[in-house]
Amino acid sequence: MSLVFIVYLIGVLPNTAIFLAIFGFIGACILLVIVFFCTMENDGWVTEDKASRLKAMRKRALVWLWVPCLMMCLSNLVPSEKTMYTMAAVYAGQKIAETPEAQQIGNDAFDVLKGILAKAKRELAEETPKK
Repeated sequence: MSLVFIVYLIGVLPNTAIFLAIFGFIGACILLVIVFFCTMENDGWVTEDKASRLKAMRKRALVWLWVPCLMMCLSNLVPSEKTMYTMAAVYAGQKIAETPEAQQIGNDAFDVLKGILAKAKRELAEETPKK
C-alpha cells in the first residue's frame, strides 16, 4: 500500500467511526420505536388485517435490529488517529530492523559495545587501590 493512501485512510477512518456510531444509534432508535408502536395494544381500533400487518412489521424491525447494533460495535473497533500513526511507525521500524544491513549494524554495535565494556572493566581492575 502506498504511504499516501495510508495517511489518507488515517485521516478518514476516525470520521467513518463517528458516522457509523451516529447512524447506528439513530437506526436503532427508529427500529425500537417501530417495535414499540407495533406492540401496543390496539383497544379495538385496529382491524384484524391491520393488526397482522403491524405484527409482520414488528417482526421485520426486530430482524433488522442487528444492523444498527453492528454499526455501533464497528465504530468502537476503529482506532484513533494517534493509534494508527503509532501502528504505522512500529510497522516501519519492524521492516527496517528486519533488513540484513540493519542486523549487521546491530551486530557490529554489539561487538563494539562489548569491547568497550571489556576495556573499561580491565581499566577499573587496574585502578583499584592497593592496600
